Amino acid sequence: VASRQRVERERPSAEAAVFISPVPFNLTMQRLRGRLERYGKISFIRRRAHSIGVGADAIVQFAQAAHAKNAIEAVMTEHLLGDNITAARLCDVRGGAG
Repeated sequence: VASRQRVERERPSAEAAVFISPVPFNLTMQRLRGRLERYGKISFIRRRAHSIGVGADAIVQFAQAAHAKNAIEAVMTEHLLGDNITAARLCDVRGGAG
């Protein structure tokens, strides 16, 4: 009798999720991933377009909170993605809910 292994999926950590805004249309998902993955493993990126068509927001889910913290510092202090683009932990943007 073959034993079955239970595969458990961990819920993404809000501490490791980064909210980036605004994300201009010329900053593709590939470019965004390329610039941020040097700070750690990225589980996924979700992009949400603004209804008025001026850009988008993105949520970048890192595998570890420390990686997210390093990426936020780079975006904010080194202007890694551009001068007007901001980054914060998703749980801080949502007021602790995540």
